[in-house]
Amino acid sequence: MNIIKEIESLKEEELDDYIKNRIEFLEEQSTRFNLGIDTIGFKLDYNPTNYHLLDKDDSKTFQITVRCFYSGYISKGMKMVYGMEYHNGRIASNNGNYYYVDDDKYIYDFCQLIRNKDVQNEFELFDYILEFMNHHFGNLKQLPERDEMHKLVLEKDFYYFKPTVEHVFSDFEKKGNAMCTEYSLMGQNLMSFFDITSYFVIGKEEDMINGIENHAFNLISFQDEEKEERNYLIDYSSPIKIFNENFEQIGKSPFLGKLERIDQDFVNDLIMNETHLSFKAYAYYLLGDTLLKLGGNVDREYYLDSSLQNKKSSKK
Repeated sequence: MNIIKEIESLKEEELDDYIKNRIEFLEEQSTRFNLGIDTIGFKLDYNPTNYHLLDKDDSKTFQITVRCFYSGYISKGMKMVYGMEYHNGRIASNNGNYYYVDDDKYIYDFCQLIRNKDVQNEFELFDYILEFMNHHFGNLKQLPERDEMHKLVLEKDFYYFKPTVEHVFSDFEKKGNAMCTEYSLMGQNLMSFFDITSYFVIGKEEDMINGIENHAFNLISFQDEEKEERNYLIDYSSPIKIFNENFEQIGKSPFLGKLERIDQDFVNDLIMNETHLSFKAYAYYLLGDTLLKLGGNVDREYYLDSSLQNKKSSKK
């Protein structure tokens, strides 16, 4: 919470320079941690590429490079490829399901908001982040849909003309069509700004209602007010509901799944062994000034999957 205290103590004319300097520090740090990475998600272009077929268990398959795990702040210029298509069992492209990170103005906007709030702990900060993101992206879905907004113009067969206007992250502002990738990206950068160790993950989420969906989420570590280390999976785009005493929904909060640790062994198991992270679903019940946690009957599982899914977009 030190960053919030620093922001609260700054004069209005000092705030922008402070934010600018901190973003520059985070970008430099991220470059060192993620050396040579320029794409998160599928390493694919908008036009198809032929991939060599491989023999595997008497069946034909192919492989592509996927960056499904990213540590720290996601800088401007990073390419995010959130979907793919493949044809004839070997021709793959992103089919326009990509954008470049072009904007950090939302960090300035959020800092202006948060410096006037009496934030007591990280959990309150997460709620403010979700509320801010819902406002930034827009709560009401408008045209165009996400896939339509980044739709390419077909030239021939599976080949497309180069976009006249490049796909960028700021396209999603106030459109109401942002999904898990956009929520996780903005959450990643806001949490990183406030000195919360954060990891952006592209994987799967499974429950009894929606089945298996492509999904982006975050893993986080921080020290609470008692200096105890806390580790969580946080999911901004599939939040939990908050009810009043009449069981009327009055708000939402990011889903938090508690983890024992986030270290190199944990990351290796998640990526290499495709370990499933299983959590009980829950909701919040506000009774007077007391917030109660209610267990649900739907479990959630989060994991990475090395097999290819021919889906254009992520969940939520």
